[in-house]
Formats: sequence, structure tokens, C-alpha cells
Amino acid sequence: MRLLGAVSVAAMAFGLLPISPAAAAIDANDACANSAEDGFTDTGLEDTDDLPNDVEDAVDCLAACDITVGQFGSLLFGTGNEVTRGQLASFVMNILDRVDNFTRPANAFDQFPDDEGSVHEDNINDAAALGIVRGYPDGTYRPGASVSRAQMATFLVNTLEEAGVEVPGTTNDAFTDDEQSVHESNINRLEALDIVDGEAAGIYNPERAVTRGTMSFFLTRTYELIVEDGLADPCGSNETLAVSPQGDATILCTDPTIESDDTTDQRTYTVSGLNQGEDFRITLVAGDNVTIDAEGNTIFEEDPATPGLALAGTVAARIVTINGTNVTTPAQSFGAVVPVGGVITFVVDCGGAETVTPVIYQDQGANTRLELDADGQPTEDFGTGGTITFTELPVTPQDEATVTAEGPAPQGGTFPLTVTTSDVTEVAGVTVTGDCVDPQPFAPGDTSTGSLEFAVEVNADATIGDCELTVITTFTPDSGFAPETDTVTVEIVAAPDTTAPVLLSSVPADGATGVAVTADLTATFDEALDAASIASLTCGGAAVAGSSVAAGSTLTFNPTADLAASATCVLTLTVEDAAGNTRTVTVDFTTVAQNVVTATAGGPGVQGGTFPLTVTSADITAVDLVTVTGACVVDQPFAPGAGPTADSLEFAVDVAADAPVGDCALTVVTSFTAASGLQDETDTVTVAITAAD
Repeated sequence: MRLLGAVSVAAMAFGLLPISPAAAAIDANDACANSAEDGFTDTGLEDTDDLPNDVEDAVDCLAACDITVGQFGSLLFGTGNEVTRGQLASFVMNILDRVDNFTRPANAFDQFPDDEGSVHEDNINDAAALGIVRGYPDGTYRPGASVSRAQMATFLVNTLEEAGVEVPGTTNDAFTDDEQSVHESNINRLEALDIVDGEAAGIYNPERAVTRGTMSFFLTRTYELIVEDGLADPCGSNETLAVSPQGDATILCTDPTIESDDTTDQRTYTVSGLNQGEDFRITLVAGDNVTIDAEGNTIFEEDPATPGLALAGTVAARIVTINGTNVTTPAQSFGAVVPVGGVITFVVDCGGAETVTPVIYQDQGANTRLELDADGQPTEDFGTGGTITFTELPVTPQDEATVTAEGPAPQGGTFPLTVTTSDVTEVAGVTVTGDCVDPQPFAPGDTSTGSLEFAVEVNADATIGDCELTVITTFTPDSGFAPETDTVTVEIVAAPDTTAPVLLSSVPADGATGVAVTADLTATFDEALDAASIASLTCGGAAVAGSSVAAGSTLTFNPTADLAASATCVLTLTVEDAAGNTRTVTVDFTTVAQNVVTATAGGPGVQGGTFPLTVTSADITAVDLVTVTGACVVDQPFAPGAGPTADSLEFAVDVAADAPVGDCALTVVTSFTAASGLQDETDTVTVAITAAD
């Protein structure tokens, strides 16, 4: 605990100006020598040697003296919250409880009707009986109302006088803004004692509510004055090094063999706030050799063989790790331990059933032992960690647990595991391990049914088949029961298929253009399709006749007839896999455009002679065959020959020798290659037939 010197920035936030030199002279060590950290998270920055924090110091003092506790489950002090009249009654009565020869009033009268059910009711009644607090004219106390700075002055003066402190009167009018206050005299008296100060020169702000952070200063200075007058004892531990954890622990010594890597029966300690360049000694002391006196001081048993030195005693536990490094030879004590970044960590491993207290101290004497004064208190800087009680395995195990696993269990799923034992309420935890699961610890939860049931998660890549699991049931330390290991088997099955087939590719592709009108349509999926899968086709909004066939992972649609040219078509694929998962997808495409063919005949044609026929088309290179039929000609198919010139083909058509004279109608059918996807086109032309000479 540091001295309460000049008020820090944190204190300024709660409405205090720096205290006067006289106020700074009040020594916190008079009241709270070496008080421990309060553990609250809202009292400011953590204490360090070079960063004063008066708010935290003041609260440390009050907490060490049991004058105050936190709010909200003791995690927060409520530094910025306003002090209520109920809280202040408890504060001042807690101070008086520490005063020598103080006795609370016997059977104090229940004076106020509005404090029933308040946790502060007894303190309110006692403080009222002593004349420290008073109610309002209407007979109420209003325990939830905020305390003003003026009221607080009177409460504290009354407390000091009840404790036996002589509070002299004063003629000094310290502030200009309390002239109309009934508390003016008490404000001036506290200012003369350096317990309060103004918020600005000559300004006290008497009606302002007091926060818990600000009140911590006023209460600490009040108690310091009582201690200075010899009316109460200081409070707080005599330990000067901060060791955590502080709480005592019971650990089952599952293996008394000293091993650094056996963490199941070890405890780790941290010592913080140390100076670099200094070295320290760590020792494990038998638990019976360390006690705490009524004032919270740590007292050590003196070694009768060497007076003035602490008696460590012989313990089986050993220090196995220091600052993260396993020691070569674990021991009960290590010297010359140097902090790393101002911190020392060490690990204690069990060696059998016993109680052990870890002690760290700065060896400054002529020997390596912890030196004591006549009262058994160390004369060197020291600190202790929470005591460990190591317990051994019980000789007789508890009733046997029954473990069952209900399968089959799917990959990536869960299965129920049930643990049944007559001592189910003593179960501390259950751990499940195995090749098909990741190690999973479970807390016991509801034990009302006489058994415990857990949902165990199966790895997604677990091997299909039987999987052997190891189930370890541990019990509470108080039960004295040993952990029990059971083996159970669960069947692992493939994860259920919940994904419908996915389209990989199609012919034609989705969005394709220029598709041949003669094409069969196919789609390929990522898994085998059920026979129930079906495909259908519409072109230009009209259904197209055809057949649908599913084979393996492919679905095919075969149109009954060629598709229309220049048509917008939609192929609908409704597919299903063996697990019954279904999906419907569509493929949109457009068929090839059909270019117009122009056929012309040059005439007249002479009986038994020929006449020229010309076929013209933008797709002339795709022409496969031209067939000419009519009453006046010999039916003739023509191949395109060596290839077209420009965009047309010309053929010499033979006229029958007995062809009728006159106009003759001809049918010209132009066929295209299959690769072009173009349909055959039929044209009609007329040629004049004349008689042969």
C-alpha cells in the first residue's frame, strides 16, 4: 500500500482538487500498512511503483479494513456512483467497529419506517441511536437518497467524536458558498483537520452529491486520524509482494511422482510488480507453519533450532517450473530467481497428501532463510500464494459407474452418452476421448434424474464402423472418490446425404446460341441420378415432344422432330438422387437461324437439251446436295462440286426429250450438312420448254 499523496488524475475525475500539503501529510500506512489489492476493476489503473493511483489506494485501505465492499457481485466498487444515505450509515458504523472499546447500542430502536428490508437497516438504526445520522422532518430516513457533501461533513464529524477524536472548533471560514448551510461549522472543522478540501479556491459545493470514489478519500482520512490518535489498530496484510492466486485450493494428487509435464495435479503461481535486476527466493512451507492473525498479518512458525528464522518444514511437493522453464532437479526451495519483465512464475507439483504454502521473499540477510521479528513477522519483503491441500486417491472406490452410448452415430453428428452411478451428485466432470471424436469435457449439469446425459460430437472424417471410446468420470474432492475409466463402443455411419445433384455441364450450354435443330440435349451432374429424374423442353413457349432418359449421372432429352429454327428454348431438368434429394435447373438456348435459299432457272430449255439452274444462299458453303424434280426434266441430284464461287452454285439441268412444250414447274430441294444444323429448304421455279429443231 502506497502513501496517499497528491490526488491522481483518476481522483480529479470524481470531483476532487489536489489536497493541501497538510492533508497529504496524513500517512496511509498508519491505517492500512501493506493492504492488498482490492480486486475491483473500476478503481483506476493498476498499482505500480512509479504510477500513483490514490483512488485505488484509498479503496484498497477501506477494503482491507472491512469498511467497504464492492457492488454488483463484488466485481466493481462503483467508483462513479453516488453514495446513498444507507451506504454512508454502514460506512461509518464499520469504521466505529474497528475502534477500541467501542460497543454498539443494545437493541437500537427501529426509528424509520422506510428502511425495512434494506441491508443497511441495522447500521442506520445504530447510527441514529448514537446521534451520528438523523432522519427527515416527515420521519423518514430515505436510505436510497444521495448524500450531499454538506451532510457528509456532519456524518464524519459525529463519527470522529463517537470514536473519541477531539474535533476542535474553528473560526476559519474556509468557503464562501456554505454560508446558508446548517452544516457550515462541521465543513470548516473537517477542513481544519485536512479531511476535506474545496473544489476550487473558496468553493466547497455543499449540495453536490458525493461519489463512492470521492468518499473513499474522506473515509480513509477519517480512519487514519482515528488510528493516529491511538484509538484503533491499523489493518491490512504485512505482505509486500503480490502473489496470485490467493485462494486456497484442494488438488487431488493423481500421481505423486514429480514430473514437470504432469499438469493434472499442479498449481501455477505468478508474482508481479517486481524490480528488474533484483533476485528472490521461492520456498514451499508446510501449511501448519503459516497462519494469519486477527489483523490480517501473515505469521510464520519460528525454527526452534535457529531463532529468528522461519521454519519451512519438510514437504514432498516440489517446484518444477520457473518462468516457463522446467528445472533440471525439482526442489522445495530455489534462490537467485530473477524476474522476467517484472514477473516471476513458478509451478508446484504434488508429491503426496499434505498442505503446502508457497512463499517468495527477497533474501537480504546473512543467510538464505526467511528472517522473522519477535512476533513471527518477516523482516524482509515477502508474499505468499494460496495454500494447496493435496489429497491422495481413496483406498476404496465409489460405486461403479455405468456408461452407455446410443448409436449409430453419423459422421459430423452427435450421439447420446449416458453416465449412471448411485453417486451422480458427486460427479465433477466427464471426459470422452476416442479416434472418432475430439476430446470433450462435460460438466455434470442436471443430476435430478440420477444419471447424466451428454451429446458427444463425432468428427466429420470419422472412420465408418465401430469406434471405441474412453470415458473418464471424475468426482468432487469432498467425495473422496477416485476417477473411473470406462470403455464403450459406438457405431459410426456415413453422414446422411442431404445435398441434391449439382449440374456440372450441359449440351448445349446454358445461354448457347446457334444450336443445331437436330441436336439431342444432354446434362451431366455430380452424382448418379435416380430413374425418376426427367427432362422437358419448350421452344417459343410451346412444349416440344420427345423422350427423357436418365443413365448414370447424365440426363438426355431426345426431341421427336427437328427443332424450329431461330427459336428460344428452355430445357427443364428435374433430378433426384438415391437419397431422395431433388433439384430443378434450367438450361436456356437459341437454335440456329435459317437463311433463305434463292433458286433461279435460265431458259428456255430445249427438249433433250439443258438449261442453267442457280442456287444462292448466305450459307452456301454448308450446302450438301441440290435435288431438282419436275415433269419436264430427268430427276437430278447435284453435289456442290469443287465449291461455290461467291455465294451461289450453278448446275446444268437435263430436259427430257419428250418434255411437253410450254412452262414447266420444277421443285428444287436444297440440303445442308449435318454440322451446320440448317434445315432442308424447298423452292419452286418455272422454266419454259421449247421444241427441238
